[in-house]
Amino acid sequence: MSNSYRKPIEGLTIDSPSSYDLDDAFWLENVENGYILHISITDVGEQIPLDSPLDKAAYQRCFTRYLRESNVGMFPHHYSEDALSLLAGKARNTITLSIPIDDDANTQMPTIHKTLLRSKAKLSYESAAVIMADSSHPYHQALNKSYQLSQILFQKRRQNGAISLYNLQQGLATSEDGVLQRIAPEKAYNSHILIQEFMILSNQLIARFFAEHDIPALYRNHTTRAVAPPRDSLIEDIDNAVNLGNVERIETLISKFALIFNKAEYAPIIEGHYALNLPAYTHFSSPIRRYADLVNIRQLGAFIAGETLPYSNEDLAEIGQHINDVTDEYKRKQGQFFKKKQYKQQLDLLDENDYSGLNSNEFYVLLKAAISENRLSDYLEDEINARLQNKSLSHREIFLVLFRAKNLDQWQVLRRSIMKSMSENLADSTTLLAMASQTFQWQVISYQTEMIHNAVTPSFATIATLKTHNKQYLSDCQKNNINIKTKKLSEQLANYNLLAKVLKIDLDFPDFYKKSSLDTVSEDAIKQVHSQPQATINAVGKLVELYQKKGWENVQYHYKEKGESHRPIFQVEASITINGQEYLACVEKSAAKKTVKQFAAAQLIETIKHLPKSKKKSAEQTTENFIGLLNNYMQIRRQDLPYYEFDLVERSGIEQFQCSCIVVKKDKTTLNTVAYGINKKFAKKSAAKLMWEKLH
Repeated sequence: MSNSYRKPIEGLTIDSPSSYDLDDAFWLENVENGYILHISITDVGEQIPLDSPLDKAAYQRCFTRYLRESNVGMFPHHYSEDALSLLAGKARNTITLSIPIDDDANTQMPTIHKTLLRSKAKLSYESAAVIMADSSHPYHQALNKSYQLSQILFQKRRQNGAISLYNLQQGLATSEDGVLQRIAPEKAYNSHILIQEFMILSNQLIARFFAEHDIPALYRNHTTRAVAPPRDSLIEDIDNAVNLGNVERIETLISKFALIFNKAEYAPIIEGHYALNLPAYTHFSSPIRRYADLVNIRQLGAFIAGETLPYSNEDLAEIGQHINDVTDEYKRKQGQFFKKKQYKQQLDLLDENDYSGLNSNEFYVLLKAAISENRLSDYLEDEINARLQNKSLSHREIFLVLFRAKNLDQWQVLRRSIMKSMSENLADSTTLLAMASQTFQWQVISYQTEMIHNAVTPSFATIATLKTHNKQYLSDCQKNNINIKTKKLSEQLANYNLLAKVLKIDLDFPDFYKKSSLDTVSEDAIKQVHSQPQATINAVGKLVELYQKKGWENVQYHYKEKGESHRPIFQVEASITINGQEYLACVEKSAAKKTVKQFAAAQLIETIKHLPKSKKKSAEQTTENFIGLLNNYMQIRRQDLPYYEFDLVERSGIEQFQCSCIVVKKDKTTLNTVAYGINKKFAKKSAAKLMWEKLH
């Protein structure tokens, strides 16, 4: 392709109403076997010469700063909001990805062309939503189909493990780095989801294109720290926080994610993107606003034109590090500005006598100010104790009191109270040690765990070692006076002991971890457990072989834990749907979770092993995410989203959650479906599935 010819292309832009630095447009073209999704990006690389004064100034700025009343552009406004911007009716040089896509949002690798775009319209998120509701508008069908495809893309990302969420009703969404954040009111429309999903798709495909063609590029890498819990747990945390609508829980979750995620960075090497769960990701779609995107579009433009690439790997490493450094410094200064502003406001509140109305974030700033000023009033002490008692004192607030308080005589009573309360949830001590290790750059804790005896369940003792900069600490859990049933709990108890030692708080192990007559196991009890065949076979593996052989759906396991933390009782429910009929097995025992799972699997095998092979199901029936399908169905029809009510009930002698899924139709009549499960998540999914079937 010669540089002089550019293929004409159409497109629409959707952005905030006040935005004029428009760098991306899209258009959905109907073709014989589906659609072609055209994503067009303004070709800034061809219009801003490398090493020109404009380019050097953009390199120094790295990105556009968006302020409350205005913005400071990476380029001067007459470029960013005029000459480079994809304004309606103006011919602009672009690079276009033409992506084949079908009704199920299955995509193929795009063809890439240098194009000449003339945008058909500049839409705001709100005006796009109005068009989507107006069947007479010429863009109505294209926008609605585009939104449907974006919803399927989003659901597929979720199913593939991406840490992603949109909740337009509450004005919440995750960033591409998995951090829960507020959506500006002007963006809280379905069209916002459309644009976000299409840009993530284009960035993902370009990263893959770069990698497959061995083109040096700036990749966007996102990694996590060793303390991160499993991915499924993070996704469930986000869903629960948003579904409950608890502001404090959301704020705590944001702080938690800041602790476990490393910041995303640019580099010419591929390390993967954790939050998106992608092997490679890049930024390409905003070259007016981000210098990394400009670099990548220059590389891409040169490659498709058959020209020498402007950047080597060494160049990209230097540019990437520069952008990372400028970003860190900007965020640091921005954070300092807001912290100083909040700090000044909270200093004025220290002499108040009622803090109960403060949310978690406000109370954290107040507590930080009190510790910095070394002012602990009776009112503040009462409020800390109240929040400690009702379990609303966050980890970062606890960290302040334990590690930042200067006058220990003044704060010591509170510190001891916090440590005593932590004995009821030892996992908190692990979190606090991780926060301290991160803050003070201590070495990673090492563990040595020993099994003490073996009866119905083993008992464990752990010695944990922590090295700070000038001292080494060892936990002193003595194996002759404790009885811990799981290795994980043993490590948590060791961490609790370490934390007390580091803080120089003299606390004995909680009494309920010490041996008692309750821990004596009779020979009859041991024989009874080991005489059951379920305990001696790999029932879980046998069950996998069975459902794979007969073509059934995967078995779902749902867990519930009750009893004291040192002596948990696990309830495991194994469920499978075969030819439209759900089969359940539920076992509750005081044993290791894996053991109880084996019992449940064995019980389910006995129930289903003689059933026939599975009948073929439609794609609609085999879709598991009925909650997402149902939300999409209601949004397309511009109806209120379903809401869910939960009750704890007893069925067949087992405590289960009852979930009611309620839909209010346009004529104000209501539909209601009820389902049950061992946890809320399973019950909600089942109720949503029943509602989906009722509406269809």
